[in-house]
Amino acid sequence: MITLMGKYISILHRQEQKYLGRILQTDALGISGVNFLLYLARNEGVSQKRLCETLAIDEALGTRSLKKLAEEGFLERKRDETDLRSYALFLTPKGKKLVPEIRHAIESWWSEMMQRLPFDETEALRLMAQLEQMANAALQINRQREQKKERTSPYASSHQ
Repeated sequence: MITLMGKYISILHRQEQKYLGRILQTDALGISGVNFLLYLARNEGVSQKRLCETLAIDEALGTRSLKKLAEEGFLERKRDETDLRSYALFLTPKGKKLVPEIRHAIESWWSEMMQRLPFDETEALRLMAQLEQMANAALQINRQREQKKERTSPYASSHQ
């Protein structure tokens, strides 16, 4: 049973993406864009690097997605005055207007999902906490393995 957990989490994620795509009717966002806007609504001025780290998104993918969101007018990328290699991110009025719509769509999706299950709210909260712990453990495991790989890589040791 445990080997199927990733499959079911993936199905839930893809179906939520489809639902949000239909409800929000904007190809300019994508699921990464939705997550970026929601995060920026609570953390304006954050750097691109920090945003990608926090949301566990590849930096190259994040850079492309954020550039597209800026081109579509949802956010502004401003050079960080203390580190000119970095960008600080801010929602535009267009981005701020979309955030409540995104939140409503997500709440509607999960409300409908939970109504179909024999969960009470306490069980749902416990499940959410467990999933969060699992996600954090997965991030930690992969970061440790990446660091170990970097330290043991022949390329890394020959160029230090």
